Amino acid sequence: VFGYSHSEIAETLERPEPTIRQIAHRARAHVQARLPRFDAAPDRRRQITAQFLEACPGGDLNAMMELLAPAVTAWSDGGGKVTAARRPLHGIDHVARWLLGFLAKPELAALTMEPAIINGELGILATLDGYTVGALSFDLGDGRIHNLRFQVNPDKLSGLTPDNGLAPPE
Repeated sequence: VFGYSHSEIAETLERPEPTIRQIAHRARAHVQARLPRFDAAPDRRRQITAQFLEACPGGDLNAMMELLAPAVTAWSDGGGKVTAARRPLHGIDHVARWLLGFLAKPELAALTMEPAIINGELGILATLDGYTVGALSFDLGDGRIHNLRFQVNPDKLSGLTPDNGLAPPE
């Protein structure tokens, strides 16, 4: 690939040249960012998950910001069935304030969050009145959360329940 021009790659992939240029730009940025390639050890993931769960209910902005990487990104998927952010949120301040503001809504006063295995990794399962309403997975690097993925589409949550043995061993 390195021997081909953007226009040749675009023609081969049947994609617009500006799209290929953007993909190449993003790839170079990821390489330059030198983010850790592998996730944190399980004990460190448990520790950060516990700290995250402690920061959420009290709306502790400072504690939340200590957990998030400066360039954190948050995605949410409502699948058009429930309200979710339509675009990714970027940056520590924006993500932390959005998350804590969302959790402070009166209709979520009875929301419970607990550790659970989500897509093979320790994440967080959210329930409201006995129903699973969300799953949170995240990427860790350098001891901080880099990416948050909120799944709130009910069709994708059907197999996750607080009592189905998904909670990780202590």
